[in-house]
Amino acid sequence: MHRSLLVAAILLSSGLADAAESVATLLSVCRPVAEAKVASDGTVRLPQTFDAGVCWGAFATYQEAFSLIHPDGSPYLPKVCTPRGVKRSQEIAVFVEYATRHPERHHEPPIQAVIDALQAAFPCSTSDKK
Repeated sequence: MHRSLLVAAILLSSGLADAAESVATLLSVCRPVAEAKVASDGTVRLPQTFDAGVCWGAFATYQEAFSLIHPDGSPYLPKVCTPRGVKRSQEIAVFVEYATRHPERHHEPPIQAVIDALQAAFPCSTSDKK
């Protein structure tokens, strides 16, 4: 488990984090992903750009980090209660909509804004907030 936490910490502080160093930067690279067409089979047709890859990779890292659980059963990071079945592209769209409504946060590092966006869109039930 400690190894997973170390890997997540490295990823969050790596080039991925540098590529999306502010809410404004992450919003810029994620907006085209949030606007991507979805095929009838549910496949997202991502833009084939470096920026789209940065956005997709950043959210893959966030999802992994949010799922880390301390050995005592408590989350390492603030609890994000995204329902099963919600796709990464939907989480990106939630962030893009949130960041668009909150330009005062554009100078901040993106991780807290991502957490706030997802917690606002998918609030935890009382039993989830342990």
